[in-house]
Amino acid sequence: MGLARKYTILNDTTFFSSKQFNLTGVRWRRSFALICILAVLHIGIGGCVSSEVHDDSIIARYQYSQASKGPQQRIDTEGSDTANPLGLITPQDQPAITRLKIAKDPQTGAKAYKLSIEEAITRALTNSPEIRVVSFDPAIAKEEIIKAAGAFDVTAFGRVNSEKKDNPVNSTLQPGQSSSRLAQAGVKQRSTIGSEWSASYALTRNWDDLAFRTLSTRYEPVLLFELKQPLLRDGWQQVNLAGVNISKLNHQVTLAGFRRKAEQVASEVISAYWLLLQARQDLKVQQQLVEKTQQTLERLQSRKEIDVTTVQIKQTESSLKARQGTLLQFEKRVVDVQDALLRLLADPQANLIGDFDILPQTAPNMTATKYETQDILTLAMQH
Repeated sequence: MGLARKYTILNDTTFFSSKQFNLTGVRWRRSFALICILAVLHIGIGGCVSSEVHDDSIIARYQYSQASKGPQQRIDTEGSDTANPLGLITPQDQPAITRLKIAKDPQTGAKAYKLSIEEAITRALTNSPEIRVVSFDPAIAKEEIIKAAGAFDVTAFGRVNSEKKDNPVNSTLQPGQSSSRLAQAGVKQRSTIGSEWSASYALTRNWDDLAFRTLSTRYEPVLLFELKQPLLRDGWQQVNLAGVNISKLNHQVTLAGFRRKAEQVASEVISAYWLLLQARQDLKVQQQLVEKTQQTLERLQSRKEIDVTTVQIKQTESSLKARQGTLLQFEKRVVDVQDALLRLLADPQANLIGDFDILPQTAPNMTATKYETQDILTLAMQH
């Protein structure tokens, strides 16, 4: 039963302490209990690092629902399906979306879909390929946090070594053949303050052919506990937790980028929705003006032989043609704004070649609202 201690200064900054035991019975159990106590104290000081990121906001929950699908198991990973060019970035298990209920007018045969602004925003946020792409970034950043925190996990190690010697000797006082086998296993961990502990058990088997040796085969068990603590270099949490803290900041940056993209898409949908409502209202007013001008022209032509001159009729015809030209511009504007809204919706049923009209159903709030500059700036700084 022996005990060896050694203290060494490494690189002028690292204090190294190790104890090597070869104990049996009660002393072995006491030593093992001491090692367990030191390990628990070490873990309590700074050996546990959390890689969890807690965010219960609505945006975060929506992002997690998108990012949880992950970039694996993609549909059409080679992009060979020309009918589905976005298959490369569409998860297989995307949530089911309510189908569009396109109504057909029995009299005119025109197809139309009544769309509220809430449904428009929901469909855009669900189907937008841009949002789906940036939703992968927070998931990737979270894996980087786990990777950085993994440096402080408990790890197991072991080694096996076998060595044989066969040297011719001309004396019976020297061994000619000898062999040595070593098997070692243990655990180690690095803490957030820079210290590192390890506990291992090693068993060595030695044999030689020395004639005067009582036991030719000898077994030597060794229980080893090491504790290294840097004094200056690579010491304490500011240095060791830098990687974890940077990864968490990157995760927050990616969440902010995802939120910015979601808000951008939602803002564009809202603008396109109200522009479409305004364009349809302008078109309706222009159609009424054309109808009124047409009725005026017909009345003037019916009174041509009574009190209406040719100049008045020509002026009315010119006004009718001008308003008909404006009506064509308004019709084109409705089509352009509707196409812009369809691009943002990115709905597989609502595409640019579909023969139907989108009819906005949400009425705008016409009540004037007074905004205080200080309240707006305070709200902007909070978010």
